[in-house]
Amino acid sequence: MSLPVNSDKSLPLQRDGSLKVFKGHTDYISIVAFFPNGRRIASGSYDGTIRVWDIDTGQQSGEPFLQTSAVWTMALSPDGKKITSGLEDSSLVVWDVPKRKLDHELIEGHSPQVYYCVAFSPDSRFLATGLVDHTVQIWDSRTGKPVRGPFQGHSNVVWSIAFSPDGLRVASGSSDNTIRVWDAASGQTIIGPLEGHTKVVSSVTYFPDGHSLISGSYDHTIRIWDAATGNAIRTLSGHGGEVNSVAVSADGKRIASGADDNTVRIWDVETGLLLGEPFTGHEKSVRSVAFSPDGTYVASGSEDRTVRLWDSQPKKSTQELPPSPRRTSGQNHTASGSHPDNASILDLSATAATPKLPAPRPTPGKTTVRGARNAMSSLNSSVLDVSFSPTFPLSELIRSRDHRNLAPRSTRSAPPRRQKCAQTSKRG
Repeated sequence: MSLPVNSDKSLPLQRDGSLKVFKGHTDYISIVAFFPNGRRIASGSYDGTIRVWDIDTGQQSGEPFLQTSAVWTMALSPDGKKITSGLEDSSLVVWDVPKRKLDHELIEGHSPQVYYCVAFSPDSRFLATGLVDHTVQIWDSRTGKPVRGPFQGHSNVVWSIAFSPDGLRVASGSSDNTIRVWDAASGQTIIGPLEGHTKVVSSVTYFPDGHSLISGSYDHTIRIWDAATGNAIRTLSGHGGEVNSVAVSADGKRIASGADDNTVRIWDVETGLLLGEPFTGHEKSVRSVAFSPDGTYVASGSEDRTVRLWDSQPKKSTQELPPSPRRTSGQNHTASGSHPDNASILDLSATAATPKLPAPRPTPGKTTVRGARNAMSSLNSSVLDVSFSPTFPLSELIRSRDHRNLAPRSTRSAPPRRQKCAQTSKRG
């Protein structure tokens, strides 16, 4: 395999073609995200930590953010000041990054909910979450209170979610194989359901100009949609396994994808062709991919417990490559929303009409969620008591989940996902 072009000469290529390999997690990595300056990467893992990596040194930056259980989903605010994590124990918490301590916890006095995906609004004020009860919820990221929702329409688990660049819409992908676009203020479905994928929509996000949507699915494909009409624009095929994550470069010209075939791929949006050869450094399923804010790098997180950094501009290929050998086991994950710098602020105080799309354009290492929760109780921190109605109990979910094996981490192994996926879909 020919190595990709290295446009950043300050970062020498590794033997596998990557620029950096970050090691430290002791279990599957579920999600990665770049900080706004593009020089640091955050990663969440089943080992119960969120770690920050320095691109220049290749080392971990500071002590990890310790969680009470496995990190299933994570979002970094566009201003880089907050990290939200959704955990295996049903907690949804917000961390203050500069202070490296828990800011507050979004947890309700009702039966446990499971948050499969979370995304910040472009102005960092709001959070959108997708839940196991098939709904979407909007929260105030500063107070931890729910402000809109639940939005109802999906007939199965919501796996992926993203705000539009103007903050007025929310797109969600589901195990019902569809995508819906919601008015963020009213909760009404304004586009969709978008049909075309034949399996779980594992990842969804907007293009930076807000004119198009992109989705990744367990059907091995990536699809581009017109965000105004919902019409399908293009289907990208080539992965030899379930697509877990997709991301779009800041200029809207390239797509990155990660899949169960252990590869990261870069695609040309205009032609729909693969740019260069797949990145093949990971030894297991690629769970998450993210572009740096300037589009120079792609970060990937994998079941092999590593985060890798890649040059996002590989040497162009004149023809599409055949699919990689299909894997028979693995895990999956979802993606978070878009992070433009000049997005308008969403006003959730009033119901908005269907909007027009925008023109193009504690002590480090010591504070745990549980410990901070007790401390915050003594401060009489406000947490709104809102009741949801889960589709089925968490104990039942743990036995039947289709995308994660919840055995103790010392014994966890990849389950036969396709069989379990069928069982879960019957519950919808």
